[in-house]
Formats: sequence, structure tokens, C-alpha cells
Amino acid sequence: MPFTWLLKLFLCALVGNTLSMSLYNVSLKFTSATVAAAAGSSMPVVTFCLALLLRMEVVKLRSASGIAKLMGVALCLAGVFTIAFYSGPALSPVNHHRAFAAHASGSGRANASSKTTWIQGTFLMILANVAWSLTIVWQAALLKELPNTMLVATALSVFGAVQSFVVAVAAERDFSSVVGGILLVGGLYSVLWGKNKESQAASGRQVNMTDSAQHEQQHKKANKDELEEAASASAGERV
Repeated sequence: MPFTWLLKLFLCALVGNTLSMSLYNVSLKFTSATVAAAAGSSMPVVTFCLALLLRMEVVKLRSASGIAKLMGVALCLAGVFTIAFYSGPALSPVNHHRAFAAHASGSGRANASSKTTWIQGTFLMILANVAWSLTIVWQAALLKELPNTMLVATALSVFGAVQSFVVAVAAERDFSSVVGGILLVGGLYSVLWGKNKESQAASGRQVNMTDSAQHEQQHKKANKDELEEAASASAGERV
């Protein structure tokens, strides 16, 4: 594989896998799972905007589909800014026990005191989605140059794993977490390698069975032809 392709795959994995997942994990510390789910829903819109900027998508402003696309982008942006800046009233729990009320008031005070952190976490989440969307658009361009989907996916996975390992070693101070991550990744790829070997063995057995069946059919056909020739010769001698 040429070096330029390897460099493109390395940078694509750096943006999509390493940078995106690192920003996502950091943003979860500053926000909540609700924000992560809501921001993740904006990923198709972000991908569409990037593809539009790179002239990979076309919007027809005079058509219903084009208007619907623009409305979707506007609603998505409105949702992002609402999550980041708007603090609405807290939803009252169904159970009005004083324990729930105390928890709700405490949560409200905590959210009010950490508004800046919440906004930062929301935009980190959006940046993570932008990085992942950029990788999706980038992969579409890479597949035009290198149409081997399996090779591209494997290279991105390997580069992403190596880059994430380097980031984890540099940022993680808990040695047990690093060792546990190595064991998890090693176990995962060991299982995948074993499944691949089983698939190859099954394919090899199927090919051998097919070859054996074809060889047996050819052998039977050869015996049949010999018997027919022998019968023809015997009939000629009798005549």
C-alpha cells in the first residue's frame, strides 16, 4: 500500500476514532447521558452539512426535499443551543416524597453553579460528533481511491487502537486501567482472530467437499463412458 494512503488512513483514524472518542469521554464528565443521546441525534445533520460544504450533497431550494433538509438543520441547531444555554424548570417526579424533593433541589443548585462547565461539555460533545461526521465523509472519499472496504476498516481499527493506547498511557495515571484495557483489547482481537480462523477452515472444508464431489462425478462419468464404449465394442463384435 502506498505511503500516502497509509497517511490518509492514519489521519482519518486520528480524527474519527481517537479525537472523537476522547472528546466524547471528556464531555460525559461535564454533562449527562441525556445530552449525549440528544447530541448524538445531530450527527446525521452534521454529516449532511459537511458533505454539503464539500460539494458531495446538493440542496434544491425550490423543492420540498431541499426545504425539509434546511428545516432539519435549523431545528437541530436550535436543539443544540437549547440544551447548552436554556435551563428550564425541573420535571417533578411522580413520587412526591421529601427524599425526591431534596434530591431535585440539590440537583438544581448544582446545575446552577456549574452552568459554564455544562456549556463546555455540550460543545465538547458537539465537537466529538463533528469529528466523527468528518470521518464518515472522509471515508467516502477514501473508498473512491481505495475501494477495498475491509482493508480500510481494518486499517482504521488498527490505527485507532494504537493511537488510543498512546493517549491512554499518556493521560491515564491508574496503571490497573491501562493493563485492563490492554487485556480487553487483546481478548477482543483474540476472539476475532479465532472466528476468522474458523471461517477460513469452514471455507476450506467446503471447497474440499466441492472438489471431492466434482472429482467423484467426473470419475463416475468416466466409468460410464468406458462401460458404454465396451458395450458398443461388444455389440460390434457380435454383428
